Amino acid sequence: MTGGTAWRAGRLTPGWGARLVFGHMYEDPRVELAAFPPGSRVLAIASAGDTVAALAAAGHRVTAVDLNPIQLRYAAGRLAGAPPRRGQAERLLAAGRDVLRTVAPAWRPARLAPFLRLTDPADQIAWWDEYLDRSALRLLLRPLRHAALVVRPGLAAAVPDRFDAVLRDRLRDGLSRHPNATNPYLRRLVLGPGPGGPGRQGAARKPDAAADPGRPGGLDHPGGDRSAVPAGSAESAGTPGSAGAVALAGTPGSAESLGTPGTAESLGTPGTAASVGTPGSAAVSPRTAGAAGAAAGTGGVRFVLADVVEQLRAGPAGRYDGVTLSNVADGTTVHFRRRLVAALRHGVRPGGPVVLRGFGATGPLDADLGWRDRTEVDRCPLWGTVSVGTVR
Repeated sequence: MTGGTAWRAGRLTPGWGARLVFGHMYEDPRVELAAFPPGSRVLAIASAGDTVAALAAAGHRVTAVDLNPIQLRYAAGRLAGAPPRRGQAERLLAAGRDVLRTVAPAWRPARLAPFLRLTDPADQIAWWDEYLDRSALRLLLRPLRHAALVVRPGLAAAVPDRFDAVLRDRLRDGLSRHPNATNPYLRRLVLGPGPGGPGRQGAARKPDAAADPGRPGGLDHPGGDRSAVPAGSAESAGTPGSAGAVALAGTPGSAESLGTPGTAESLGTPGTAASVGTPGSAAVSPRTAGAAGAAAGTGGVRFVLADVVEQLRAGPAGRYDGVTLSNVADGTTVHFRRRLVAALRHGVRPGGPVVLRGFGATGPLDADLGWRDRTEVDRCPLWGTVSVGTVR
């Protein structure tokens, strides 16, 4: 595993060459917004840009870092107003949904619409047990027991045993806590990415066997009701583009510039001068980011092409007030995790919060950072652990 982390390959599936891995994020920024003091200097994994946008909209000064040049360019483009695209994760999820909808009508968008309008967890659990958690879903999820056939081996190692059953339990557990009507992460998983809210408000009804499940007007069909998310909510704050335009790297038109979001132009190899900066300025290497800053943008966001450990170690001690790491410790070696802990203690001020997610049932970092379990706060049902620690 190069560099101690499977994420360095820049792709979710086996093969060569970096790809866009995530077109959207499956992390609830309410965890970060509650953890970081106002106006914090935050280091964040860029990923698809959703959490970065939410933090910037809340007034934090954000440095967004990623190893994957395509992912970093995509996140910067989204904050500048570019439309979202599907990454490898969304394509895998879409393929699974297509098969499930073919064999299980209850999972088709028109049938799911009233389920996604529910607000009572007891009603949600009853619907799940009676209509959704049936044999078709269990058969479709069974291949998740062999995750290495789908994703890179290093990442597959982070997937719990019998993940098909684990995932069904996590979905049910989330339904018991969070109202569907205000859970965009559940909606994103079962319908696919798309703008808007849970659909038309009003009383929910059970699936209608006479209804045409493929008719236009379902939540993922053009013309369907896509109620807007309330302004100022965590969902609206997490919409890339709300944080303002983002300046991109290098002199426009030069080899160091980012190019059009979604195209094949690469940002370059980490450690080169192809980082993100103010248009017209000299490009700055991520390795010198501690002194000069590798990126600049409006909305309080800088984008840096670098390893998160290297970024934390660069520059003066305690230059960040907090850090959110996504699930960066999944698919890593013990050596990488030890380096990460040491880098956190250098780059984050004492008492600064650290947010870390993981697919496993136990926290992926062994260090004693006073971890507090926040899994119940995150509305996305994918995670095994969502932890907030404190640098000591």
